[in-house]
Amino acid sequence: MYKGGLDAGQKWAKEFAEAAELKRLERLHVEAQHAWEAFFEHNENHSFTTHETLHASLKDFDRPCHKEASDFFEDNGATTEEMCDSGYLRGFADGALNVWNEVKDQL
Repeated sequence: MYKGGLDAGQKWAKEFAEAAELKRLERLHVEAQHAWEAFFEHNENHSFTTHETLHASLKDFDRPCHKEASDFFEDNGATTEEMCDSGYLRGFADGALNVWNEVKDQL
């Protein structure tokens, strides 16, 4: 599912994302460093799902919101299954970061 997420993330970054959202995603990536892949793995000890946490990071929310996160990913073409898939979500983030890395110096 990674490739589907990669494509969706690139599309979102090119067509809908605001620079501030992409900057927050970049900051999340830098802070995660070597634990980037682990960020996307399901952890039953967390109160929120990965798609909720990723969405909250993009939007700079203090607390994840299931409905808003689900609506965001659905609006960007994700199925319920994809929202729960760590490969899809990592692909989405990587795709958006790829676009951001191409354009950020032009802004």
